Amino acid sequence: MLLLKIKHYDLLIADNIMPGMNGIDLLEIVIQKYPQTKVVMMTAFKKTELLKRLDSLGGIDFLAKPFGLNELADVLEFDQ
Repeated sequence: MLLLKIKHYDLLIADNIMPGMNGIDLLEIVIQKYPQTKVVMMTAFKKTELLKRLDSLGGIDFLAKPFGLNELADVLEFDQ
């Protein structure tokens, strides 16, 4: 979070499970304080509750681990 306070980032790729804070908590803060930052959430667990929560936050892309560069490019809408 400290880096977002110092500098603008166009993209944040975060894991759902992190030390000290889960990805959903981080995501809610980023959406509220840094709405211009695109967020991609990744996780190894395809839990329905997590997907519903991400969907309810709106506009959040999701990657299931493991993923390859093609999947990442698709989410980021890069030409391959």
